[in-house]
Amino acid sequence: MEGLTGKDLGPFRLNGMGNFYASPVAAKNRIYLTDRSGKTLVIQHGPEPKMLSLNKLEDSFSASPAISGGALFLRGEKFLYCLGSTTAGGG
Repeated sequence: MEGLTGKDLGPFRLNGMGNFYASPVAAKNRIYLTDRSGKTLVIQHGPEPKMLSLNKLEDSFSASPAISGGALFLRGEKFLYCLGSTTAGGG
């Protein structure tokens, strides 16, 4: 659904994803969705959402991802993961 008008943009299938406890997060025109089984789907935000990648970690996730300084943080049941840049002003 388009945020400003409420217009239904049609179905977008989350193929291969399982159950979700975590909330989606967004940054730099991307939306990150992490399911309980460790898969994170990255989609491009826009009128026609496009799947950019599907990544898998061997852990279970209930917490919502966090984004800071160009890095994505995922808290699993076993470990805390930092994906991306942790330098000041990261990309």
